[in-house]
Amino acid sequence: RSRGLGDVYKRQASPGADFVQCPLLNVSSCAFTEDSSKAGQNFQVAVYNNMAQTRTDHVHVPIGRTSSPPAVFDGELKPVVSQITDLDPSVRSDASQVQDLAFAVVVPPKGVAVYYVMYQNLPQNAVPAQMSKIRQVLANEPVAKISGGDLAMTFDGASGAMTSIENTKIGTSVNSSIGFVVYNSTVDN
Repeated sequence: RSRGLGDVYKRQASPGADFVQCPLLNVSSCAFTEDSSKAGQNFQVAVYNNMAQTRTDHVHVPIGRTSSPPAVFDGELKPVVSQITDLDPSVRSDASQVQDLAFAVVVPPKGVAVYYVMYQNLPQNAVPAQMSKIRQVLANEPVAKISGGDLAMTFDGASGAMTSIENTKIGTSVNSSIGFVVYNSTVDN
Protein backbone atom coordinates (compact mmCIF):
# COMPACT_ATOMS: atom_id res chain seq x y z
CA ARG A 1 0.00 0.00 0.00
CA SER A 2 1.08 3.52 -0.66
CA ARG A 3 1.88 5.80 2.25
CA GLY A 4 -1.08 7.99 3.15
CA LEU A 5 -3.68 5.74 1.62
CA GLY A 6 -5.15 4.91 5.03
CA ASP A 7 -8.84 5.82 5.19
CA VAL A 8 -9.25 6.36 1.46
CA TYR A 9 -8.66 2.77 0.40
CA LYS A 10 -10.12 -0.02 2.51
CA ARG A 11 -9.52 -3.55 1.33
CA GLN A 12 -12.71 -5.58 1.47
CA ALA A 13 -11.24 -9.01 0.78
CA SER A 14 -11.64 -11.87 3.19
CA PRO A 15 -8.67 -13.01 5.30
CA GLY A 16 -6.26 -15.10 3.27
CA ALA A 17 -7.34 -13.47 0.01
CA ASP A 18 -4.62 -10.81 0.08
CA PHE A 19 -3.27 -11.89 -3.31
CA VAL A 20 -5.29 -13.48 -6.08
CA GLN A 21 -3.74 -14.37 -9.41
CA CYS A 22 -6.11 -14.65 -12.35
CA PRO A 23 -4.65 -17.25 -14.70
CA LEU A 24 -7.22 -16.79 -17.47
CA LEU A 25 -6.77 -13.09 -18.21
CA ASN A 26 -5.96 -14.03 -21.79
CA VAL A 27 -9.62 -14.98 -22.18
CA SER A 28 -11.06 -12.04 -20.22
CA SER A 29 -11.94 -14.02 -17.14
CA CYS A 30 -11.13 -13.29 -13.50
CA ALA A 31 -13.69 -14.25 -10.86
CA PHE A 32 -12.08 -12.02 -8.21
CA THR A 33 -12.23 -8.77 -10.20
CA GLU A 34 -15.68 -9.58 -11.59
CA ASP A 35 -17.15 -10.40 -8.16
CA SER A 36 -15.44 -7.44 -6.45
CA SER A 37 -16.74 -4.98 -9.03
CA LYS A 38 -20.30 -6.36 -8.92
CA ALA A 39 -20.24 -5.88 -5.14
CA GLY A 40 -18.79 -2.37 -5.52
CA GLN A 41 -15.62 -3.33 -3.68
CA ASN A 42 -12.25 -1.70 -4.27
CA PHE A 43 -9.37 -3.87 -5.41
CA GLN A 44 -5.73 -3.56 -6.41
CA VAL A 45 -4.03 -4.59 -9.63
CA ALA A 46 -0.31 -5.38 -9.38
CA VAL A 47 1.59 -5.24 -12.67
CA TYR A 48 5.05 -6.83 -12.88
CA ASN A 49 7.78 -5.90 -15.35
CA ASN A 50 10.55 -8.46 -15.84
CA MET A 51 12.44 -6.29 -18.34
CA ALA A 52 15.44 -4.11 -17.49
CA GLN A 53 13.73 -0.96 -18.77
CA THR A 54 10.62 0.96 -17.85
CA ARG A 55 7.56 -0.48 -19.53
CA THR A 56 4.51 1.47 -20.62
CA ASP A 57 1.53 -0.61 -21.66
CA HIS A 58 -2.23 -1.01 -21.32
CA VAL A 59 -3.86 -3.40 -18.86
CA HIS A 60 -7.27 -4.96 -19.44
CA VAL A 61 -9.21 -6.16 -16.40
CA PRO A 62 -12.56 -7.97 -16.65
CA ILE A 63 -15.16 -6.35 -14.41
CA GLY A 64 -18.79 -7.14 -13.73
CA ARG A 65 -21.39 -4.85 -15.26
CA THR A 66 -22.41 -2.26 -12.66
CA SER A 67 -24.43 0.94 -12.62
CA SER A 68 -21.50 3.11 -11.54
CA PRO A 69 -18.06 3.03 -13.17
CA PRO A 70 -14.89 2.67 -11.14
CA ALA A 71 -12.06 5.18 -10.93
CA VAL A 72 -8.45 4.05 -11.35
CA PHE A 73 -5.49 5.47 -9.44
CA ASP A 74 -1.76 4.85 -9.55
CA GLY A 75 0.33 4.02 -6.46
CA GLU A 76 0.50 7.70 -5.47
CA LEU A 77 -3.28 8.11 -5.78
CA LYS A 78 -3.02 10.15 -8.96
CA PRO A 79 -6.04 9.51 -11.20
CA VAL A 80 -5.49 7.33 -14.26
CA VAL A 81 -7.71 7.75 -17.30
CA SER A 82 -9.60 4.52 -17.95
CA GLN A 83 -12.14 3.17 -20.40
CA ILE A 84 -14.82 0.49 -20.25
CA THR A 85 -15.77 -1.54 -23.30
CA ASP A 86 -18.34 -4.27 -23.74
CA LEU A 87 -17.11 -7.75 -24.55
CA ASP A 88 -18.07 -9.36 -27.82
CA PRO A 89 -20.29 -12.44 -27.38
CA SER A 90 -17.67 -14.48 -29.26
CA VAL A 91 -15.28 -13.93 -26.32
CA ARG A 92 -17.53 -15.32 -23.58
CA SER A 93 -21.00 -16.79 -23.45
CA ASP A 94 -21.91 -14.41 -20.59
CA ALA A 95 -20.41 -11.34 -22.29
CA SER A 96 -23.47 -9.26 -21.46
CA GLN A 97 -22.59 -9.54 -17.74
CA VAL A 98 -18.88 -8.66 -18.06
CA GLN A 99 -17.03 -5.61 -19.33
CA ASP A 100 -13.38 -4.78 -20.00
CA LEU A 101 -11.70 -2.04 -17.97
CA ALA A 102 -8.59 -0.73 -19.74
CA PHE A 103 -5.98 1.75 -18.51
CA ALA A 104 -2.36 2.68 -19.18
CA VAL A 105 0.34 1.54 -16.77
CA VAL A 106 3.97 2.52 -16.26
CA VAL A 107 6.05 -0.16 -14.56
CA PRO A 108 9.66 0.36 -13.40
CA PRO A 109 12.48 -1.92 -14.58
CA LYS A 110 12.40 -5.30 -12.83
CA GLY A 111 9.66 -3.95 -10.63
CA VAL A 112 6.00 -3.83 -9.71
CA ALA A 113 3.45 -1.05 -10.03
CA VAL A 114 0.18 -1.13 -8.08
CA TYR A 115 -3.01 0.43 -9.39
CA TYR A 116 -6.20 0.88 -7.40
CA VAL A 117 -9.60 0.21 -8.95
CA MET A 118 -12.04 2.01 -6.69
CA TYR A 119 -15.82 2.00 -6.41
CA GLN A 120 -16.18 3.52 -2.94
CA ASN A 121 -14.41 6.05 -0.70
CA LEU A 122 -13.26 7.89 -3.82
CA PRO A 123 -10.82 10.79 -3.44
CA GLN A 124 -12.01 14.17 -4.74
CA ASN A 125 -9.69 13.93 -7.76
CA ALA A 126 -11.39 10.74 -9.02
CA VAL A 127 -11.94 10.41 -12.78
CA PRO A 128 -14.62 7.78 -13.46
CA ALA A 129 -13.92 5.30 -16.26
CA GLN A 130 -15.56 6.34 -19.51
CA MET A 131 -17.81 3.94 -21.41
CA SER A 132 -16.66 3.48 -25.00
CA LYS A 133 -19.03 4.32 -27.78
CA ILE A 134 -19.41 1.64 -30.42
CA ARG A 135 -21.23 2.05 -33.69
CA GLN A 136 -21.61 -0.71 -36.22
CA VAL A 137 -20.72 0.23 -39.80
CA LEU A 138 -23.55 -0.86 -42.06
CA ALA A 139 -22.83 -2.78 -45.26
CA ASN A 140 -24.34 -0.09 -47.47
CA GLU A 141 -22.32 2.82 -45.97
CA PRO A 142 -19.80 4.12 -48.54
CA VAL A 143 -17.48 5.51 -45.84
CA ALA A 144 -17.18 5.56 -42.07
CA LYS A 145 -15.48 8.42 -40.21
CA ILE A 146 -14.08 8.25 -36.70
CA SER A 147 -12.96 11.41 -34.98
CA GLY A 148 -11.80 12.49 -31.59
CA GLY A 149 -9.73 15.44 -30.51
CA ASP A 150 -7.64 16.73 -33.39
CA LEU A 151 -7.70 13.59 -35.57
CA ALA A 152 -10.28 12.08 -37.89
CA MET A 153 -9.88 8.81 -39.79
CA THR A 154 -11.95 7.76 -42.78
CA PHE A 155 -12.53 4.11 -43.66
CA ASP A 156 -13.89 2.46 -46.79
CA GLY A 157 -17.32 1.01 -45.98
CA ALA A 158 -16.88 -2.04 -48.22
CA SER A 159 -13.34 -3.17 -47.34
CA GLY A 160 -12.91 -1.59 -43.90
CA ALA A 161 -9.50 -0.23 -44.93
CA MET A 162 -8.46 3.22 -43.74
CA THR A 163 -8.52 5.67 -46.68
CA SER A 164 -7.39 8.92 -45.03
CA ILE A 165 -6.32 10.55 -41.81
CA GLU A 166 -7.01 14.22 -41.14
CA ASN A 167 -5.64 16.71 -38.64
CA THR A 168 -8.81 18.69 -37.97
CA LYS A 169 -6.98 21.32 -35.94
CA ILE A 170 -4.89 22.55 -38.86
CA GLY A 171 -7.09 21.21 -41.67
CA THR A 172 -4.66 18.87 -43.39
CA SER A 173 -5.48 15.41 -44.71
CA VAL A 174 -3.31 12.55 -45.97
CA ASN A 175 -4.64 9.68 -48.06
CA SER A 176 -3.67 6.23 -46.89
CA SER A 177 -3.74 2.77 -48.36
CA ILE A 178 -2.71 -0.70 -47.40
CA GLY A 179 -1.08 -3.02 -49.87
CA PHE A 180 0.09 -6.54 -49.28
CA VAL A 181 3.15 -7.20 -51.39
CA VAL A 182 5.90 -9.79 -51.41
CA TYR A 183 9.52 -8.74 -51.50
CA ASN A 184 11.70 -11.07 -53.54
CA SER A 185 15.30 -10.73 -52.38
CA THR A 186 16.75 -12.87 -55.18
CA VAL A 187 16.68 -12.58 -58.92
CA ASP A 188 15.94 -15.71 -60.98
CA ASN A 189 18.32 -16.29 -63.90
